[in-house]
Amino acid sequence: MRSGALAYQQAVTRYACRYATAAFSVPGGGIGLRVRYGSGDPIRDQAAWIDGSRGVVIAVGYQEAPSDHAEILALVEQTRR
Repeated sequence: MRSGALAYQQAVTRYACRYATAAFSVPGGGIGLRVRYGSGDPIRDQAAWIDGSRGVVIAVGYQEAPSDHAEILALVEQTRR
C-alpha cells in the first residue's frame, strides 16, 4: 500500500533528520540527507523516495565527508532506470 510506504518514508526521514547536517534534493523526487551518526560509518549520505507502494532508501557510508553528493545521486539514477 502506498500509505504504508509513505509512513515508512516519514519515519526513516524523521529518525535520520536528528543526525543530519544537510539535506539535498533528489532528482525525480525524494529527499537526500548527509547524516553524522555516533557509531558505525561516521558519515552517511542517504536518499529516500516512494516508488508505488514501496519506500526506497539508498545509503553510502564514508569515513570522511565527500565534497558533494555525486556518488549517492548516481546510485539513485541507476536504481530508477
